[in-house]
Amino acid sequence: PVYLRDVAKVQIGPEMRRGIAELNGEGEVAGGVVILRSGKNAREGIAAVKDKLETLKSSLPEGVEIVTT
Repeated sequence: PVYLRDVAKVQIGPEMRRGIAELNGEGEVAGGVVILRSGKNAREGIAAVKDKLETLKSSLPEGVEIVTT
């Protein structure tokens, strides 16, 4: 008989990743959802989120970017 150990190196690899997302096939992304509280102004909420994202950009590592869709 031919055993696997005779023709290959067998080892336990890393666990399969689950829950990844990609953006247009260009690599992995993290997603987020913004929920507006009832009775709040949508335009003001959107502006506040955009302002916050802009302030975060300077603290991101090289090659990491914020993309809104």
